Amino acid sequence: MRVLFFLEPVIFHLTPDFLSCHFIWTDLARRATTGRGDVFALAANTEVCERWRALRGGGESDRDCFPLDSFKVLSTFDHKRADYSKALYGAGDSANYLTRELVQIRREFRPDLVMATSQSSFLRHVFSDVPILSVEQAPLPRLGQPFRTAYDPGGHQTGSMLETHAQRIKSLPLPAGDSLRLQELLASTYRRSLEIHPHLADAEAELDKARQGAKVAILATQPPDWVTYEGAGTGAEVENMLYEWAQRLPEGWVGVPTYHPVHRLSVEMETVLARSCPRLRFLPQAFTQGLTEPLLAHAEGLVTLSSSSAMTALLLGKRVVVTGRSPFNAWCIDDPAGIADAPVLNAREAMSTLAFLSSRYSHLHDAHVADPDKLYELMRAVASLSDPAEWFMDMSEWSVERASLLFEAQQPVCLR
Repeated sequence: MRVLFFLEPVIFHLTPDFLSCHFIWTDLARRATTGRGDVFALAANTEVCERWRALRGGGESDRDCFPLDSFKVLSTFDHKRADYSKALYGAGDSANYLTRELVQIRREFRPDLVMATSQSSFLRHVFSDVPILSVEQAPLPRLGQPFRTAYDPGGHQTGSMLETHAQRIKSLPLPAGDSLRLQELLASTYRRSLEIHPHLADAEAELDKARQGAKVAILATQPPDWVTYEGAGTGAEVENMLYEWAQRLPEGWVGVPTYHPVHRLSVEMETVLARSCPRLRFLPQAFTQGLTEPLLAHAEGLVTLSSSSAMTALLLGKRVVVTGRSPFNAWCIDDPAGIADAPVLNAREAMSTLAFLSSRYSHLHDAHVADPDKLYELMRAVASLSDPAEWFMDMSEWSVERASLLFEAQQPVCLR
């Protein structure tokens, strides 16, 4: 099997080799592939390729790494990254530097499987008849558990199994006993969250102050300097997006923003927003980053662009609005104005969904590091089966015990 791993070549976060952080997945795929005597290669921007070669000791051939020029990728889009990001969600059939390079890579490397960590319509167009496996952090509650990875044979932000198989996933039959045990697993995970997040009790108290008798929608933001923000949404600045969301909330609801650990608004900006939009309520800065998921248990709903926290909110039976293009569009409405009537998963649907997520879809990263053959079996299934989605829908190996392995908490950490 010949495996090509693709990392987005355009520069985000003002850091040319930013996506070298995805080497945790790239190197794991390399180990799984070469451990069986198969062939592995990486396609990424020049700086990421150089770092990859340096970490590998520089002994590999030129064709083990295919460098792409970040600036030439943008040349077709008048060097406007926002336009390029939007195009990543399109048909991908336009001729440009990236597609020409990918065609050449395909001709030269002849992959049997392509793996990628982000949305790219151009990659999917060029390799339309080659199986593509999307890799990202699993959409499971993140409350201090070990790092977990999701593998999707359908797509990343669009075309994923969570989008195309949504009805089947939430309708999977589960024995009543297993469903109850899963509910207890999820509940106990949240009961332990105070151990993982020492400041959660204070954050909950501040959330109660902010609601002032209203229903709370957590407004979960994402870093603006990334494909999913620039490509999946309207392109509005974070402060303007929050203002629009809060303004559209119905009477009796307020919006409480939370931030990704790497990006937040200034206190000055929050003050101006709160003055202009009374439905926006801000928590003290100490409680606004890294606490989105634990705070969801104490809110009535969630509004987000495309964050995987949408799945956590669904599992908790919350009302969820997803305004950008993401796998959760098949599960949620897209307008904050309708949040009061947004559909919720009943207990059976939520536990069927959790069972699917904790079966072949999500895996402990450390388990694959310890035994890369487990990942190889998954990769081989995607590369060889005519309908790999059916392999992921096969629940014959699932058990509550298997699911519980994905929820074993690590040592308490302070996210303050």
